[in-house]
Amino acid sequence: MAYSQDDLDNINAAIASGADQAMIQGEMVKYRSLSDMRSIRNEIERALSPSKAPSGIGQIFVPSTSRGL
Repeated sequence: MAYSQDDLDNINAAIASGADQAMIQGEMVKYRSLSDMRSIRNEIERALSPSKAPSGIGQIFVPSTSRGL
């Protein structure tokens, strides 16, 4: 599912106001609970954030010495 920043803004505003519905991808979505809304918000945040590889993966280290080895 392709989410937009507007979807994230809408669900954050709904959570902040205590509403149980939000406009997501042009449709009004009614949620059963605040927990459901937070779950969807987290999913939208993950979809909008680029994944980051753990540091050190894909890096090449070339050792250097000062004694001619």
